[in-house]
Amino acid sequence: MEQKTVRSPTDEEQEELDRLMSSAVGRVALRAQMISLSARGFSAPEIAQIHDCAEATVYPTLRTRKSAPITLQ
Repeated sequence: MEQKTVRSPTDEEQEELDRLMSSAVGRVALRAQMISLSARGFSAPEIAQIHDCAEATVYPTLRTRKSAPITLQ
C-alpha cells in the first residue's frame, strides 16, 4: 500500500495546527494531530495505532490534506 503522508506545513499552517491541537476539541483537534503526525513522517497505520482508531479514519484526513492548504474548520 502507498505510504500516505501530508506535505510539510508552512510556518503559518504549523502555528494553526499547534493552536488547534491545544485549544480545539473533538474531531478538529484529532485531525490536527493526525496531520501533524503525518507531516513528521508517521504512517497512517502508526497514526491509527496512536489514536486507537481504524486506518480508514486516518486515510481521508491525509488524502484531503496531501497537497491542499491545511485548513480544518
